[in-house]
Amino acid sequence: MNTVPRSSDMPRVAVLMAACNGMQWLDEQIASILHQEGVRVQLFISIDPSTDGTETFCRQLAADDGRVATLPGVGPGSPAGNFFRLMLEIPAGDYDFVALADQDDIWLPDKLASAILHMQRHQAAGYSSSFTAFWPDGRQTLMRKDHPQRRWDFLFESPGPGCSFVLTPPLHRAIQENLSALDHPPASLIYHDVYIYAFARANGYRWVIDPHSRLLYRQHPDNAVGVNRGWRALWFRLQMILTGHGLEQSLRMADAVGIGQSAFVRGWRRLDRGGIGFLLRHAWQCRRKPSHRLFFALVMIALWLRHGFVDSERQGAADRLILGARDKEEDKR
Repeated sequence: MNTVPRSSDMPRVAVLMAACNGMQWLDEQIASILHQEGVRVQLFISIDPSTDGTETFCRQLAADDGRVATLPGVGPGSPAGNFFRLMLEIPAGDYDFVALADQDDIWLPDKLASAILHMQRHQAAGYSSSFTAFWPDGRQTLMRKDHPQRRWDFLFESPGPGCSFVLTPPLHRAIQENLSALDHPPASLIYHDVYIYAFARANGYRWVIDPHSRLLYRQHPDNAVGVNRGWRALWFRLQMILTGHGLEQSLRMADAVGIGQSAFVRGWRRLDRGGIGFLLRHAWQCRRKPSHRLFFALVMIALWLRHGFVDSERQGAADRLILGARDKEEDKR
């Protein structure tokens, strides 16, 4: 098995971490990052205001270890806004690779070295991986994310958790330029991982998804976004789609990455019955996993029927108003 050599020529990796009230997990996670094998790591931490000592801990760590740096505080934010800030402020050309990290996971020792080898083997600019979800009671489950990529999946799902992402400098630099040019605040894009993947795919950058787990993805009540598993997660995503919020987010994502006026997006942009029907016809292109494609199609059918019901109700209400007006007119006569 090939390994990244240990030498002064080891790849330099900038690891970008967003933190907020993470004291109970930070020590273990940071240790797993700083002890990565076969690479030279520089960890940058952007800290949202915290009440548990996270800021003091991280700043002291940065004072004691030159491999750690903290960014000046900017006030309350969101996980996505925090990551966008890191993406914008860390120079793209100073490192061989850029990786994202959450505050509460545990990286396997070869996570970064394996990612780099995988990217080199596939000549990819972006990388993500499968992962192992784990719970406080000791349960662990492998979550596979390497289902074949589809034509438009990047507008509707992430290729894995953002904490598995590794990017090349050219992709990082292109993302910086795009974020800087956006008319609206980047934080309005709720999911930074979907944005990064969508930008890469929409702009011709090759993305590879590793079938192997390279990190332990901690599950707890404070997860910003937990693992996509079980009826609770399914119901949450169903509500997102049925209310139209999920599709509206996909439209914002399409605009942000420069394909808002593509023929595909124009086909469903109005989110009316015709647009939902268009998505239904293209459902097989919108998700990677076969069962998820089926679920997407079923939800589109439900939305299409719902639009028809709402349109009928509106027409019925209009007819009742017209008939009522006519009755009043007849009474006057």
